[in-house]
Amino acid sequence: MSEDRVILDVGAYQSLMGELETLKGRVAELELAAKLEPGRVAKQKALFAVVTKIRESLDLDMIFKSTATEVRQLLNSDRVGIFRFYPDSGYDDGEFVSEDVLPEFDSAKDIQVHDRCFGEQYAPDYQAGKVRVVADIYRAGLSDCHIAILSQFKVRANLIVPLIKGSELWGLLCIHQCRGPRDWQEDEIEFVSQIAVHLGIAIQQAELLEKAEKRSTALQTTLEYQLRKRTEELVQEAERERAISRTIDKIRQTLDLNVIFQTAATEVRKLLNIDRITIYQFRDDYFGDFIFESESDEWPKLVGSGWEDPYLNEHQGGRFTRGETFVADDIYNANQSECHIEALEYFGVKSCAVVAIFKGEKLWGLMSAFQHREARHWEEKEIKLLNQIATHLGVALQQSDYLEQIQSQAKQQEKAADQERTLARVIERIRQTLNIDQIFSATTQEVRQILNCDRVAVYRFFPDWSGEFVSESVAEGWIPLVTEKIKTVWQDDYLQRTEGGRYRDREVFAVDDIYKVGHSQCHIEVLEQIQVKAYCVAPVLVGEKLWGLLAAYQNSGPRHWEAGEVSLLAQIGSQLGVAMHQAELLDRTKKQSWELRTTLADLNAIVDNLADGLLVTDIQGKITRFNPALRDMFGLQELNLRVKK
Repeated sequence: MSEDRVILDVGAYQSLMGELETLKGRVAELELAAKLEPGRVAKQKALFAVVTKIRESLDLDMIFKSTATEVRQLLNSDRVGIFRFYPDSGYDDGEFVSEDVLPEFDSAKDIQVHDRCFGEQYAPDYQAGKVRVVADIYRAGLSDCHIAILSQFKVRANLIVPLIKGSELWGLLCIHQCRGPRDWQEDEIEFVSQIAVHLGIAIQQAELLEKAEKRSTALQTTLEYQLRKRTEELVQEAERERAISRTIDKIRQTLDLNVIFQTAATEVRKLLNIDRITIYQFRDDYFGDFIFESESDEWPKLVGSGWEDPYLNEHQGGRFTRGETFVADDIYNANQSECHIEALEYFGVKSCAVVAIFKGEKLWGLMSAFQHREARHWEEKEIKLLNQIATHLGVALQQSDYLEQIQSQAKQQEKAADQERTLARVIERIRQTLNIDQIFSATTQEVRQILNCDRVAVYRFFPDWSGEFVSESVAEGWIPLVTEKIKTVWQDDYLQRTEGGRYRDREVFAVDDIYKVGHSQCHIEVLEQIQVKAYCVAPVLVGEKLWGLLAAYQNSGPRHWEAGEVSLLAQIGSQLGVAMHQAELLDRTKKQSWELRTTLADLNAIVDNLADGLLVTDIQGKITRFNPALRDMFGLQELNLRVKK
């Protein structure tokens, strides 16, 4: 027997040929999968590139233009357009606000489109998120009016995906094929659908930003107007009151009420040459307190004396609520009650003049001039001066309140601006990486700093709806929930029983005081274990699935969570969900690619180590692969073997 030949019986030969056919089929399958996989990876990369461009800007015109261009080139279509419905048109009217189209086809941009059939026949499906795939408009059962609209733009096949802003149908992402019919592939439909989702988010974010900027501009305009108007009023008052004494000038030199009251009391006493001037402030029950006084000698102090006036209490300010003045040249000849005279005698008062101080329309208090040494006749100009000073004190009170309001508004504006900057910074950090640990760490740190709270943490649900804290930023002095070795597990019966509860419905839950919100005792005990007194929790959803929670905690005491803070936490929780979804997609793609390469390498090793000779041909019969055993079996050179058929 020749050493170059192998003799097999018929059964062994048929068995070997069967195994060979099986291996050839498997190899063909693997080679086909290997060819297809780079295409899927390329589409994922293309999707990621388009989404990245969408998220790099809040300029809708730029987003629309770059998206239309990228999608048209990637799908090799004739036109890609962004169509927006006119508000209140019932989805029958709109226009293409952006497009990318081949030169040989007319532009559809800025052309007003009216389709009387669309709002009734098609809008509800698009509102529900339905994608419309038409390979040939003349064979898709479209209404005549709709075909007429499409024919206007020479459309033969189209792929239409709704653009949803929140829960509202904002417009359509339109892919047009004008040269002829086209069968749209599943991966193309999926690609365009994902682009539409991110466009919807971009539209919503851009409109939210625009509204915030308009609110800020309107508030700033209002504030400037109020300041300008008030300044003009003050200037006019200053011009009218230029002849008033230096007492009023000194009052107007400051907005510090303590300085104003003390200055008024001291200067008026000196100006009128009387024994005592007092400032009296009413409480809500129209009893009151002497809060400032200036006296010439060592008379008994009225400030801190606890003097109560039953008449003013009973009559809720009495004559003073009407702006009347009380003047007594001699307390014994002023028809005063015996108890009132006794109170005046106790403080050595012989004569008095009392005027009302109003803050706006409300009686705020009284300014009183007391003469102790003897009775005194109060001249009209003295009473007028007292009323003028009281009027300016009322203005000063209003100015002080107004200043507090302005300062409060300024602080709120500054805080809102800080929150907007923090949100933008957090979103930017999230975009810079797909490393979830880095995203969580940066996000919790940024949010804790802007909210100035004691702890911000990310909580992940387990399949049984219990969960653990996976990342946190915590201020010094509080027990950490997450360390390098420990992640705190929290068993929440409510969340387990309701499978995420309110958070599944995207609700944000804010509690100002855990002891005043109706929590069960066991829930309070769990919160006390992690030192919580107040908290605000936002859901983190990956797609439509509740993945976990983003929580801000106040441990030092109760806290009122402002609407802007709650909104900020909700937006950042939403961004975390998007980041998680993107990271999962990337991880899944990498895993599939690795598994395919491993399987192919294993099969190649098996083939190369077979003792029997093996060769593989393509469908044209050309040899594409052989193993060393076959080459050795026939003693052929590799080059000669590869060209044989």
